Amino acid sequence: MTKRRLEYVCMRCGRRYPWDAHAWRCECGGPFELAERLAFRPDAILSTESTLWRYRAMLPLPEGAEPVSLGEGFTPLVPAEFPDGKFLAKLEFLAPTGSFKDRGTTVLV
Repeated sequence: MTKRRLEYVCMRCGRRYPWDAHAWRCECGGPFELAERLAFRPDAILSTESTLWRYRAMLPLPEGAEPVSLGEGFTPLVPAEFPDGKFLAKLEFLAPTGSFKDRGTTVLV
């Protein structure tokens, strides 16, 4: 397994920053994105895990880091319909804090 070096890159000027730079944007004012995007690999999903961390192999954690989690993810999809058609609705109010922001928060922390 190759060791990943996490970095951010400015979407405006291309300057690179280490993952622990303690900055939320570039000096030029541009927003960051991950320099390396990890590929989605269905074979790497941990089927025994019922949180978003079942996708850990595809989430950008520094090597050896342990996630801080309240059990985010795995909220159910339920069928719903309007006069114009049917769709699946995600029940985000069943997240630990009742907010759709739980997933992003655990990855950010």
